Amino acid sequence: MKSVLLIGMGKFGQALGEKLLSIGDEVMIVDKDEDVINALAPRYTNALIANCMNADSLQAMDIPSFNVCVVAIGDDFQSSLEITSILKDLGAKYVVSRADTDIQRKFLFRVGADDVVYPNRDIAEKLAVRLNSGNVFDYIEVDKQYSIFEIKIPARWNGRTLVDANPRGKYGLNVLLIKKGKDIVPSPTADYVFESGDHILVFGETEKILAFILLCTLRIARDFKLYVCKFRNQSPVRKQTQIHIIVVHSHEIKVCKRFIISFCSVGKRYVDRLTYSFD
Repeated sequence: MKSVLLIGMGKFGQALGEKLLSIGDEVMIVDKDEDVINALAPRYTNALIANCMNADSLQAMDIPSFNVCVVAIGDDFQSSLEITSILKDLGAKYVVSRADTDIQRKFLFRVGADDVVYPNRDIAEKLAVRLNSGNVFDYIEVDKQYSIFEIKIPARWNGRTLVDANPRGKYGLNVLLIKKGKDIVPSPTADYVFESGDHILVFGETEKILAFILLCTLRIARDFKLYVCKFRNQSPVRKQTQIHIIVVHSHEIKVCKRFIISFCSVGKRYVDRLTYSFD
């Protein structure tokens, strides 16, 4: 159980607060809107009406006593920036602040934020991935390179064992668990036999998982191969990674189909190529 100070009780703050309570954390909520605090106060151990841009108000809360301080304000970036800075000046152990753009993220880190979250962007990216494949049921980005996906097994795996399908060796996917309806098979053994309707929770490099999902979707002859080329956008304002999934004939140097999946990412520019064969 952790002690959390949650500042800003808009929609994001309320959703976060509810989740923290369900986990069992001790949460103190703060907002300058009296009506909001009066409506939420019965659910929380401590609730306070205060303008947190006032350093004296924050100092009275004994900031160092909290394990985590969350600045969940989304409609006033100037307030978020100043509150983040004051919290660190008052000895906050760990400050998580909300941002909507990369520029906001940079400024929040400069004034002392330990972590910055993008709730709107994260939801949009997860929805975009799910909408682009009927085989994706959930998606968690662990970092810029790795993700966890819940996906439906391809039809060709029905009746095959885990060791025979060999998702780790062929596609770089680590199967964490298998979902069979409401039942879960954690850490499945090599002799597990897949059945129609099984879902797998897999961990691996994001582009490898996306390539596998495409393999499950496409129906292409065995003499075709899949190339995954990852390009970095040259724009200095909005760096973007594009994963070009290209299907080519094994005996001809020409592109037969091209699929592009884009997602925001910050980092150096580079090009990678991974190759997958159809089995």
